[in-house]
This record gives sequence, C-alpha cells and structure tokens, in this order.
Amino acid sequence: MERIEHYRQCIRKLLTERAALETNNSDIECQLIFDTEHDHYQLQDVG
Repeated sequence: MERIEHYRQCIRKLLTERAALETNNSDIECQLIFDTEHDHYQLQDVG
C-alpha cells in the first residue's frame, strides 16, 4: 500500500504544480479536483 500512496502523492503534486503554471490568464480559472476515495484526479480550466 505504500507504493499506491506514493503514486497518489506524486499525482497530486504534479497537478498542483501544473495548476500553478496556468495562472497567467486572469480570464481562466484553474480548478483542481481530487477524489482520493475513488482515486480520481482532475485539472480543469474554466473560463
């Protein structure tokens, strides 16, 4: 189970870093969606 948790942390870190890079355009909001119970992770641009 340690390996799965490590992968979860890597995915969350990667998406969070990617979202931080996308803050240049003020008309677009970058949203992070983490469903850790079902292991669904999403980065969404709204605007």
